[in-house]
Amino acid sequence: MALVPEDKRRDLVLDLTERIVEEYYTSRGFDVPEYSYVLHDRLTEPDDGQEALQQLHTHVVLPGTAPLPGADRQAVYNNKERGHDALFREIAGRHFSEALDRIVGPEWQRLREELEIEPEQPALDDWEAWFGRG
Repeated sequence: MALVPEDKRRDLVLDLTERIVEEYYTSRGFDVPEYSYVLHDRLTEPDDGQEALQQLHTHVVLPGTAPLPGADRQAVYNNKERGHDALFREIAGRHFSEALDRIVGPEWQRLREELEIEPEQPALDDWEAWFGRG
């Protein structure tokens, strides 16, 4: 989010919230139910002289049921074992990536890679990945 100009962040978060929620329901075969959200912004607590960071996000209120196309409402359960959390993360990641491509340009991926922290543990070779360390 730090790559997004500050004057575009609010609209981006609102747009992403709607796109993600709506695709999550439709990809599960539901019509989009009524839902509500509120935009929330706060700063992180600064650490050791570092600057506080913005945490712009939404709180979403979802119903316990959703309409099925041409049918009555049905209970909506979010079950990790059925991959619902993975589906949500995939949808969110794709929409955020597409938004960054539009707003920042494809170079955001290179900029993000430069900011990533190197892992502290050495990478496992293929043998160790499959069978563990001795």
